Amino acid sequence: MLIGHSSGGFIPAVAAAKTRGLAGLVLISAVDDASRAGEAAKSSASWQLLVKDYPEFPDGLVGCTPSSLATEARHHASSWSFAALAPSLHTLPVLIITSDDTLAPDTDALADEIVRHGGAAPRRIHMATDHAYSDHRIALQQAVIDWLQAQFK
Repeated sequence: MLIGHSSGGFIPAVAAAKTRGLAGLVLISAVDDASRAGEAAKSSASWQLLVKDYPEFPDGLVGCTPSSLATEARHHASSWSFAALAPSLHTLPVLIITSDDTLAPDTDALADEIVRHGGAAPRRIHMATDHAYSDHRIALQQAVIDWLQAQFK
């Protein structure tokens, strides 16, 4: 089982597409970083805005910078985009949780692509809250637990 939030949802999607035997995938306000990087690379101004969206990681990802993360996503845009991952995710149970943070179109497109490739429609849940699920933390936890219990009776 892989679970991730935001750009941390993008990474589990990539890993799940390359890993056999997983029980499922949960994406919480996941961002299609590869597609966004591919699009942003088309203009200098768009690229600078994308790089600015990546946070600094002073205590975490040693040697990574916002620019290096965006560049890696751009370099792998054709194989890491949600559209490219969907054929490899079509056999996996997927839960997609979105909020009012404007990222739902990324995972909605992924869900549609999974179905287009013959997979079961991912379970989709929308919560009227911010990107951090600040006032919906318990509801978020319960939604994941409920889905897990339904999947693995």
